[in-house]
Amino acid sequence: MKIYATAFFVLSTAALSVTPAEARTNWQGEAFITSAVGTTCAADGWVAGGHALITLMPANMDNNGTSSFIALHLNRRNAYSLKVSGALGGNKPYSAVGITSAGSNFTFAGSLATFVTAPSAVTANTNAFETTFSVTNWAGNTGCTVTFNGALVKRR
Repeated sequence: MKIYATAFFVLSTAALSVTPAEARTNWQGEAFITSAVGTTCAADGWVAGGHALITLMPANMDNNGTSSFIALHLNRRNAYSLKVSGALGGNKPYSAVGITSAGSNFTFAGSLATFVTAPSAVTANTNAFETTFSVTNWAGNTGCTVTFNGALVKRR
């Protein structure tokens, strides 16, 4: 138990020592699955109406680096993190990791398409926006394309 307490203290201290300049600019909100196309989607339980908590850290904004990240926690069962090289928009390849509710993880890849926002340009000064995007090979299901629609608010 002492080892766990020490590890927790060290990790907590490290987390608290992050300066505001090191924190990543991000928006958080909620998204819903508006469509899930492909037989592998339904077989794995992905259908329109599914709910997700979403965090977005776009590339090239403040100190976010040159890759964009989208984190999704869906249906109270799985979590996913998608990485896209460069800014979002158009049709770009992604790499991702998923974590199941049982704690196992897996990787998958595909393309992130039609990343659209309103307002049309999101900058570091944008307080809130809506987004729609599609993800192919969703959750590692080849042939499954899921489209999300969400609203996000700036957190940092």
